[in-house]
Amino acid sequence: MTWSKDYPCEMREGLCYRWNYAVTAQDLGAGAVDYDDNNPDNILWLTGKYLRVNAEGAGLNLWEIVLRGTDGVRIPVTLTGHTGAKNVLDTPKPPDNLIDEQTTLTGEPGWFNGTYFDEIYHARTAYEHLHGLSPYETTHPPLGKLLMAAGVALFGMTPFGWRFAGALTGVLMLPALYLLVKQLTRKRGLATFAMLLFAFDLMHFTQTRIATIDSFPVLFIILSTLCMSRYLMADAFAVPVGAHESGKPRALTKPFLKTLIPLALGGLFMGLSIASKWIGLYSAVGLAAMFAVAVYRQLRTGFVAFDIDLTEEMTASQRLRVLWARRLTLRRVLLTCAACVVFFIAIPALIYYLSYIPYLSPSGPVTVERIIKAQEGMLAYHSTPGLGMDHPFNSPWWQWPFILKPMWFCQDKFEPTGFASTIMCMGNPLIFYVGAVCMAAVFALFIGKHLRFKGGLRLRQGDGNLTLALLVLGFLTQYLPWVLVPRSMYIYHYFASVPFIILATTVVFDLIPWPKAKKRAMIVYVALAAGFFALFYPYASGLLTPTSWLDWLKWFPKIYY
Repeated sequence: MTWSKDYPCEMREGLCYRWNYAVTAQDLGAGAVDYDDNNPDNILWLTGKYLRVNAEGAGLNLWEIVLRGTDGVRIPVTLTGHTGAKNVLDTPKPPDNLIDEQTTLTGEPGWFNGTYFDEIYHARTAYEHLHGLSPYETTHPPLGKLLMAAGVALFGMTPFGWRFAGALTGVLMLPALYLLVKQLTRKRGLATFAMLLFAFDLMHFTQTRIATIDSFPVLFIILSTLCMSRYLMADAFAVPVGAHESGKPRALTKPFLKTLIPLALGGLFMGLSIASKWIGLYSAVGLAAMFAVAVYRQLRTGFVAFDIDLTEEMTASQRLRVLWARRLTLRRVLLTCAACVVFFIAIPALIYYLSYIPYLSPSGPVTVERIIKAQEGMLAYHSTPGLGMDHPFNSPWWQWPFILKPMWFCQDKFEPTGFASTIMCMGNPLIFYVGAVCMAAVFALFIGKHLRFKGGLRLRQGDGNLTLALLVLGFLTQYLPWVLVPRSMYIYHYFASVPFIILATTVVFDLIPWPKAKKRAMIVYVALAAGFFALFYPYASGLLTPTSWLDWLKWFPKIYY
């Protein structure tokens, strides 16, 4: 048997967990070569009866080999023998595994049947966590990858498996935002309006169908904000049924304990968000500020209770509320603060610690010292000045609301002439631009509501409604920190701010004074948002589309196919 010359092949980190053609090496000079797997002209077409694969070293997992002719038809292959195998695995794998899944590749290699963009890091790390291996990606906390690992455990190391958890999270964001808006406005119509806008946002669609970690913290941020808003609207001075004026006021009553439930859930979701990505810490600042406002209001109400005269015109229930507020306010505030030490410090710390068990256990003991070192490594990475600034899609924070530089996720090359498949991360233009204007309007409303400028700057007396404050804090805590980040940034870092610009849009539409006009305006706006979603769907989804359509939609800089 006479063999042809060897054809060297290279597997790079960017090509893991995807189908790749064997391609011809391109000579770059000075001894450097490049293997351009995205160029159809570089495919290595060979002839012969036998194929021999030589492994030059250990460390590469080759999952399957499929042979195709130039016409795209699969060529049957059988194993005739193997030699020179060394036991580098605890359980050696049979060589037949290389050819036992011949029907699993349909179509050409691309995003649909392999990893794309940062999936090469996060999907890989999810697999490693699932199988007790040391993780490759260590620049973010582990929980997001662990949630992906659950999808891989259920559906296998396939695109559906590693994208399942993120897609499910994207679906859950919609009812979560619905509940948040309904909690703040008490109006189902407004809640439905906001939920539909979120569903038709292109960034929400693109970010939740790729196996990266951004979806998970955003869901938990929405839920923790919902829980804090429920606490702010809870009756901290409720008197239990059956209480009498002659009885002794009790701090630990059923109504009081019920007010702690949203705080406990808020701490849980806050811990989950931080353990998924550090943007959860930004949200924690806003939650702490809102809790401080709630405590201030309770203490102030307790002091006011001493100035209220207990007149005969009061009902028995009103008298009890005043008496109990006098006796119990300070005690209940202290109990609530003590509970919050558990809810917002101990529980998140425990979640964070537990999330590092699969991360650290393959390489040693899970200790607080090792976890702290992992945080130092992450901080050093994210605070490196200029890191990634040469990336062609690097986009500073001020560009995001105006979609000045969408993020290119993927482009497939093996497409028919006149067609293309691409995935760009960008917002729905209508939702982003109107949202930016509405957010500016909300800031103006917030300032006008709480500050008086005539006769000198001073605070106005509020009406107790904290919707604007919660919205402003939620947006600022997710957007402002990026101003200080010294490394490269991209438009998808705006994702956690998108629910708040949609909330701002909802608040502004609710200001329309005529009910029928308001309803019609909301219907028209949602319909237009759906239209823009449909127009740009090919850019957001990777759908095979005529290039004439894609060319017509090049309305923004840096939009590619």
